[in-house]
Amino acid sequence: MLGLPVKRAASLIALSTLAVLGQAPTARAAGLGNLSYGSAELEKPVSNFGGEGPSKWASGPSGSNTALMLRDVFIVMGSKDSGAANGSFHVYDLKDPRKPQLLETYGGTPETQKLRELHAMPVAIVDGKDYLVFPTVSGLQFFDFTDPLHPAPSGSITLTGLNGGDYDNTAWMLSWAWPYVYAGSTGNGVYVVDATDPAHPTQVRKITTGELGNFRVGPTYAAGNYLVVANMDQTTTHFSVLDVGDPKNPFLLSTGTSPASLYSSLVVGDRIYGAGTNGDYVTMKWTPTAITSVSKMKSGSDRGGYCTLQSPFLICGQSSEGYKKWDMHDESAPKLVGHGTDPAGVGGDFDFATILGNLVYLGNDHGTGAALVPHSMAPDTVPPQVIKVFPGNGDTKQALSTRVTLFFSEDIDLGSLSTSSLFVRKNGGAALESVFSRSSFNAISIGFKQPLAANTTYEVVIATGGLKDLVGNPIGSSGTVRFSTGPTVDGVVVSPEGGSSAGGGSSMSQAGSAGTSAGGTGGVGGMGGALATAGASPGGGPTAAGGAGASAGGVASAGAPAASNPEPSVPADAGCSCSVLGHRSGSNALWLLPAFALGLGMRRKSRRRAQREADPE
Repeated sequence: MLGLPVKRAASLIALSTLAVLGQAPTARAAGLGNLSYGSAELEKPVSNFGGEGPSKWASGPSGSNTALMLRDVFIVMGSKDSGAANGSFHVYDLKDPRKPQLLETYGGTPETQKLRELHAMPVAIVDGKDYLVFPTVSGLQFFDFTDPLHPAPSGSITLTGLNGGDYDNTAWMLSWAWPYVYAGSTGNGVYVVDATDPAHPTQVRKITTGELGNFRVGPTYAAGNYLVVANMDQTTTHFSVLDVGDPKNPFLLSTGTSPASLYSSLVVGDRIYGAGTNGDYVTMKWTPTAITSVSKMKSGSDRGGYCTLQSPFLICGQSSEGYKKWDMHDESAPKLVGHGTDPAGVGGDFDFATILGNLVYLGNDHGTGAALVPHSMAPDTVPPQVIKVFPGNGDTKQALSTRVTLFFSEDIDLGSLSTSSLFVRKNGGAALESVFSRSSFNAISIGFKQPLAANTTYEVVIATGGLKDLVGNPIGSSGTVRFSTGPTVDGVVVSPEGGSSAGGGSSMSQAGSAGTSAGGTGGVGGMGGALATAGASPGGGPTAAGGAGASAGGVASAGAPAASNPEPSVPADAGCSCSVLGHRSGSNALWLLPAFALGLGMRRKSRRRAQREADPE
């Protein structure tokens, strides 16, 4: 428990900082302000955080990386560069982003003294409480942020071999698909930690580098029963996809390399977005059987940093050059449409670009000041949409320990998560007792209190208007995804041509990678294209091939009829060296209802139209 002296110290720190800012303590206001900005404010800082001047934090490290909207407050962790301890939390009211109100600073405790530079802020909502997990110099530390003005340390775990390095012997990135935290830990591989009870985390498994492709691991992303990892060594960039349906017995499915040397990678759905060491950017596609190149682009010359997505826009920090904003509607030829420069003119390492509505939190871990920067003048009025779900519609033979992950076109407000807005149930039954987690950017994962039943069909149900984005726009379409722990899925009919009908008989477009006898893996068209799937003839092995989705709303052709144990098709993309190491039956199909695909295309058009009207050339 947090003792009274620590609470009092934290409160005094917060009051002192407010005095420095010339602000009086105020009550918490709800949410993120969704304002209009003038042309003189576009791509320039409207407020600053840390560093020097009136926004300087009164205590703790002055650097910061990524940040988090947690329900109605904004959380920034002050940290040092190069993996060094210590850390501190700063909690803000962002109702008026031009005038952020500091509500609390928390630091100086034994737990915060061990915190190191972070690259993600995963959250799990366990028994009505909000828990966050952070890397430390020796492992992981959990905090209870249910009352963000009085955060309390929860459990911690020491992971053998970690000593707080920068690019080695450190927990570099975390992804929490409850109950499991996956800690990408450089040369130590990936630690799998069971955090069913965040007060008592336990190590389940250490996946060594030899088991995941022989490279040091940085970026780490859970996607249902898959784990996608990459290195960050600024040489040849490697990726691997692992099956973690049974986290105690993971196994490698596929590996690949990037056509450019990358520093960081972002996974959203079945896409990997990477920022390179010489102003290079890449888009990759991953499936259980292959990792392939989609596009490569370049801007500037400094090292690229960390990206976030608000479809169709990808925004990435780029060190001394600020951030770069890419229009990804045509994935084969992304366009640079925005550039926020050094926000304070003081120099720094502006590697982290976290999208918050029409703003970017541009983090700077060199301590000279971070900033909120408008990337669009118009308020964000475009609803979020589902991009991809794991397991996918029609997937079979899923593990009884399955976790579900939904990837969205932008981050989701955790306050909108409930068993009426998003839930999993037996086909037509009652919602399962489950736990939501923000496993990574744009991703909500669902874990279950009890193992799933064998040979049973389950439904993932997304209710119309229930989920909201960070500024309160409700999701624009509903849908149901069905998967099974057995060999068949109730309500999903697989046709001889490889397509499917789900529920009401809605035809799905057919595309993607190798299919299986029960639905197989699914692909998507290019950004703005129709969501697509690949199927197979009943009773067969993987299909010989499935076409790629058209880049602008097209429909790909059907997969070929099944053959007897053929090799899966691996698209030949220049610059990508891929190997097929294994495939789990029916584990990556996405057969969402057409409303998802239609809504996503409309969203991209709406967001581009809104930007054109607000940001004329």
